Amino acid sequence: MPNSPEAKVLLFLGSMIVFFPIILLSQLEVGSPFGISSARVLASLVRLPFTWLFFFAELTALAAGWIGLTFLVDMFVPVLDVLTTPLFVAALFLAARLLGRLGWKLAESTPESE
Repeated sequence: MPNSPEAKVLLFLGSMIVFFPIILLSQLEVGSPFGISSARVLASLVRLPFTWLFFFAELTALAAGWIGLTFLVDMFVPVLDVLTTPLFVAALFLAARLLGRLGWKLAESTPESE
């Protein structure tokens, strides 16, 4: 386990980017907030790996873009620090849209009964 705080933050963010979509889509597919894994969603990881990889690439680019913009605003125009909150909300809305598009693609591409 890494000891530096930066490594812990990166490990946490990386695990959130990977596991949160899988858990949320599994909960939606099962129809219960207690269903943290669904056979259909887990099978889609094997059946549609490029769809998942493209989703993770988009999500990582979105997170990197938000972090970069926040850093630039904070570094060059500290007065505009107030802009980081709307940027974060916009990034969350875009991430939710990407997750919805992934769920739509998985629903079309995977068979109903596993």
